[in-house]
Amino acid sequence: MEILKGFYYFFAYTIKFVTWLVVGRVAVLLLAGERRNVIVDFFVRFTQPPYTVVKKLFPFTRVPPEKQGTSWGHIDGLVPFVTIALLWSMEKLFRIILSVLILNHQP
Repeated sequence: MEILKGFYYFFAYTIKFVTWLVVGRVAVLLLAGERRNVIVDFFVRFTQPPYTVVKKLFPFTRVPPEKQGTSWGHIDGLVPFVTIALLWSMEKLFRIILSVLILNHQP
């Protein structure tokens, strides 16, 4: 049972870390005028995989062409908000599954 708890904590902290990376990407992209920056590249590199998944699953989150040059275009539209909601949902779902496994465990 302790292994499951340890796995849950690792998973939960990883999800929270990725969530904060998404928040950091939005903040840096709004504040940084130049997109060619080491800090911007760091956030983009680590948050691009979840962004790619969200863009494929939810095409409505993409920025329309007429909004590309605006601040809405800089943060990729609804993608960060949907990404955070999915990460939060994954963490909650995993917590529910793990609690059912622990409560139904017979030593």
